[in-house]
Amino acid sequence: DLPRFAVHIIAERLLYPMFSHYARQDIDSLRRKYFLVRKIFLPAMLLTSLIIIILADLFFFYLYKDNYHHAMWMTPCLVLMIWFDLLINSMDRVPVALGNSRLLASTWALILPVKIVFAYAGYIYFDLVGFIVGLTVGSITGYLRLTFAARKIGFSALYQDSKYTFVLLIASAGYFSLKKW
Repeated sequence: DLPRFAVHIIAERLLYPMFSHYARQDIDSLRRKYFLVRKIFLPAMLLTSLIIIILADLFFFYLYKDNYHHAMWMTPCLVLMIWFDLLINSMDRVPVALGNSRLLASTWALILPVKIVFAYAGYIYFDLVGFIVGLTVGSITGYLRLTFAARKIGFSALYQDSKYTFVLLIASAGYFSLKKW
């Protein structure tokens, strides 16, 4: 959860004031800064996510007792959920900077019940894996809500996010294939 916390702090203390400043100038300045910031953020978030996936086994094997070793397979699964939360946190201050705090509030208000319902249903039918998938579905739902709302105001980063998400999925699959092999 550390990457999500770090990005949230950066978004709150750095991005929001910066986006607010450029929103007062003109929307094109804000749009340029927004995509520039994401050009820096997305590779950093991708690298951090991949490092967590790769080092999870070593981390839990050497630092925790045997009864915590299940976290070795859970961590990479949870990284996908956190990835979408990171994407949300990297874009959710733009609507607020533009004076639309309701969009941010409604997005997080949507995420919570979706996570609760899908995590509970997932746990009932598929145990812990289903629970994790349910949490991820909630994060993806919130991400899509925010992305399509941002598209209406000219801040859609779906293409940019899709490229990095694809790289995360392919790199993760490659790592797990090598690990299995």
